[in-house]
Amino acid sequence: MTRTAIARPPPMDIEDGWRRLAAGFEKLLRILDGEDMLSFSGAEYSELLQITYKLCYESPAGHAAEMYDRWDKTIRHHIVYQVLPSLQDMQGEPLLKNFVHDWENHKVLMKWLKSVCMYLRLAFTNQRSLPPIMDIGLNLFKNVIEEDRAGKVIKSIQEEEERIQNYLKPWTEARLSKTVLLELVSRQAEWLLDDDKSGFRGILAAENDLLDDGKGNELNLMFRVFSRISGGLLSMAIAFQKHIRDILQQAVGAAHMEKGKEPSNSIVEVLQKYEAHVINNFDNHILFRKALDENFRMICNRNIADFSDGEFFIIFLERLIEQRTCGKLDDDSVEDTLAKVVKLLPYLHSKDYLVELYRNRLLGRLSIGCNIEVETSFITKLKLVLDVSILEDMLEDYSISKELQKFFKDYMSMNPESNTLVDMDTMVLKQGHFPSQQKQHLSLPPDMLNCAEAFEKFYQEFHGQATGNRRGRTLTWIYSLGNCNIVGNFEGKSVEMIVSPMQAALLLLFNEDDRLSYNDIVAKLEIMDNDAKVMLYSLSCGKYSILKKEPRNKTIAPDDIFEFNNNFSVKTGKIKVPLHHVDRGDFRASETMEDVRRYRKQNVDCAIVRIMKDRKTLDHEKLVEECKKLCDPYFKVDDDLIQMRIDHLVAENYLARKEGCTYEYLP
Repeated sequence: MTRTAIARPPPMDIEDGWRRLAAGFEKLLRILDGEDMLSFSGAEYSELLQITYKLCYESPAGHAAEMYDRWDKTIRHHIVYQVLPSLQDMQGEPLLKNFVHDWENHKVLMKWLKSVCMYLRLAFTNQRSLPPIMDIGLNLFKNVIEEDRAGKVIKSIQEEEERIQNYLKPWTEARLSKTVLLELVSRQAEWLLDDDKSGFRGILAAENDLLDDGKGNELNLMFRVFSRISGGLLSMAIAFQKHIRDILQQAVGAAHMEKGKEPSNSIVEVLQKYEAHVINNFDNHILFRKALDENFRMICNRNIADFSDGEFFIIFLERLIEQRTCGKLDDDSVEDTLAKVVKLLPYLHSKDYLVELYRNRLLGRLSIGCNIEVETSFITKLKLVLDVSILEDMLEDYSISKELQKFFKDYMSMNPESNTLVDMDTMVLKQGHFPSQQKQHLSLPPDMLNCAEAFEKFYQEFHGQATGNRRGRTLTWIYSLGNCNIVGNFEGKSVEMIVSPMQAALLLLFNEDDRLSYNDIVAKLEIMDNDAKVMLYSLSCGKYSILKKEPRNKTIAPDDIFEFNNNFSVKTGKIKVPLHHVDRGDFRASETMEDVRRYRKQNVDCAIVRIMKDRKTLDHEKLVEECKKLCDPYFKVDDDLIQMRIDHLVAENYLARKEGCTYEYLP
């Protein structure tokens, strides 16, 4: 049988494809302008969609990035040089009518682009976590209408003003200044902003600020020149915003390429540099301040390197704590870096989620011992922008526990009959101050049980004497927290092992028996199957094989047999045995978010009751608006949650519905 080769068409050239896409864009603009003879057929739309597909997927060079940048520039050019000039010279009702008309046309244009750029979104923007073309276009239009049109009086450049005053008649000033600005700035605006070497973006990209010899900063000089032409500062602010976005995307891209690398340090450096530009070179103008804030608000509230909602801040702070604790960074370096990081936190929407994450991680550090001075210093800095009262309560409990431990040592020395073979430090956590923990039942081996009973006896006596309450307090042991240091005597040498309390309890069983079945271990410790599998996997199949397992595979089953591994050896004399499911990125995110959602409901309830108790009667829209203002410093609350909590408070007889979407407070 003869096979016939099928000739494939050559890949589409970017210039040819873009020419046809741009022609479609221009045709749609003419349609929107009211040229009745024009219309878009289904075939034309399908052709444009196929062009986008070919440029994104079938071209070996991969033209998606190039096409993304070209659409970006096309939209910017359309808004700045076509939409904006048509509105600048209008006032009153004509301005409003034309603005509504342009805005409706722009929404149609962006909806069309969203459809045409579908494959660009799938192939490029989603992969790079970039904003879609439609979002860029809508945000740019919004920036246009926020331009401060009042007070835009065209003046001449300073040198030309001096020439007019010295040589020409005063009445020539207006005409000459307009001509000078038109020739020197307006007609060269695009080049002045976009040139990568000597233009605005080129100066911004320089590592150091470019200073003239006594004439001031070049950026400030350009800012003052553009402020004298209508729409100049808006164009400059748009270029500034795009430049910062590109720089931030590079930092985020590096974090995506290197898993586990946090971009916080790079983001902090970008903020520090460009905030200085806004203050020193752009007179802290609202357009440049907003351009800076929008970029950082976007970057701080998106998924970065598998972390979301500010989780990468926690990773960064933990590494900073580790470096300070182990002496790699001195106090001044840590304080300086932390002060910079704190500047990013106001951009976070879910500040309450960040605090809850920090709370969970702080509990882990406190339970195994930490540098309390470093932790206190960090929380004091965070207090400038976050509500960290719950974290301060945790540190206070920790300090009280340290004092209590001293009393326990004295108690043990005065009661020799209570002495045990195990030295134990205990941290007592007040319920409500610390994150809720899943209770795990564990039947302790005798050595560990004697310690627990001795402390319980001391605790009851201590609080009975201190408060006069002979009933004492209730203690609940949390076996998932803390560390145990135990020594394993192997044939080669003794090894000190840092394990969890449950791992320690399991290993102590082998002091009495050389071999134990899975069912024997579960029965002796009275633990759940899931806990047993985690512990046994970490001790037999994980990083260190302290126990030998039969059969020799990587799964834990009820018919497995375990034996103490006398031949176990390591190069060091001290090891930490990790649990196989615990790593640096384990934030218990789902449980933490559930806690946060529960707290948010309570906070919204409190906000609504507080508002209604003060106002007595309020309509629905005003109540929602004021509730958002109260919650905004901590988290962004949506209308659905507010409506749900209002319904709940009505059902609980805190509020009553009146006619006209009005609520009344019920005392």
